[in-house]
Amino acid sequence: MPTLDPTRKFRVTASRIPFLMSGSPDAVNRMWLQTIDDQRQEADPFGKDDWTGPLALLIEPFAMDYHATKTGHQIIERGQQFFHPARDYVSSTQDGYRPFDDCVIDCKVTNPFREYEETAAFYSGQMVAQMECRGAANAALLIVRGGARPAEIPVYITDEYRAKVWDVVDRFWDCVTSLTPPHPLHFPRIVPPSQWKRIDLDSDLELPNWSGEMRELLLRWNFTYDAARDHEESKQQIKSLIADDIGEIVCGSYRIRRDRRNAISIRRKGDEV
Repeated sequence: MPTLDPTRKFRVTASRIPFLMSGSPDAVNRMWLQTIDDQRQEADPFGKDDWTGPLALLIEPFAMDYHATKTGHQIIERGQQFFHPARDYVSSTQDGYRPFDDCVIDCKVTNPFREYEETAAFYSGQMVAQMECRGAANAALLIVRGGARPAEIPVYITDEYRAKVWDVVDRFWDCVTSLTPPHPLHFPRIVPPSQWKRIDLDSDLELPNWSGEMRELLLRWNFTYDAARDHEESKQQIKSLIADDIGEIVCGSYRIRRDRRNAISIRRKGDEV
């Protein structure tokens, strides 16, 4: 088992985060080996025969210049490295930053068959890190698809997705510092909001196998909706009548108690544990 060299600063770079989010055991394990500088690491899939990588190095600066001129908003801080304010093991080398709308912009060169939405979905995790490392409010991808003119695609990120990204990164870093292989640990694929699906149980021709159960649960939810609302309103009205110095009320089969945290509970006989 290898040991970490204390003189070297190991980091998780923003550009690697999409592979963590992919949920692929091979990709996650390869990234772990690379991060701990293990000589057993597998060859990078983007090797000497890759065409897109070298092409991107040539096209990206030109694409950024073209887009800045076209929009009239400068893109600065190109190639600058930033570090996460709370995670010193996370860094980001950004393609550029646009002061006009406080936006980090990353340029991607893709083949003509890859949809813009697919590209945005794959790189959403990277843009979370770039935003937080730079301290920017917005993120966008500048996509050159099959040699076409650059297209700016905003990356929309929810708080829930952001939290999931950092949960995966932090768990991976625990594997690095403890030298624990991430496989067979479970690193699920995290789906960004841009790739969420819409299902119409009334109109779609192909439905998921849980559609029947979903219909039944929705009918049950609808049937109990008014009763549940009345129940919640009654509970709040009961609590509003109880003075601060009352710890317990007994009435027939009902018991109301205040705990040490000042939380009030209402129970029926037989319901209490």
